[in-house]
Amino acid sequence: MKYSYGWEKMHAAVLSLIGPESMHVRLKNAYSCINHYNLKPEHFPEDMRPDFISLKEKISNHLSGQASNHEAHECAKMIVEMYAGVWWRRCK
Repeated sequence: MKYSYGWEKMHAAVLSLIGPESMHVRLKNAYSCINHYNLKPEHFPEDMRPDFISLKEKISNHLSGQASNHEAHECAKMIVEMYAGVWWRRCK
């Protein structure tokens, strides 16, 4: 199915957001999933590619200490939304 790789790896990132660790640690784990699996914009539908690029930039800023806890939650929300968006499109 189209975009299966992006969906599968975003699923791993979503699962890494669950747990008792701090939001910073969970977001770092999600970012590690995204980088470990070498996710790229082309793994997503065209209209989601700018969101993916923005997500990576925002998480990178957070991990370098340039973002608030609120922004970390926004990044987590973006990960879940991207996962849901690519799931919906791959089922079409």
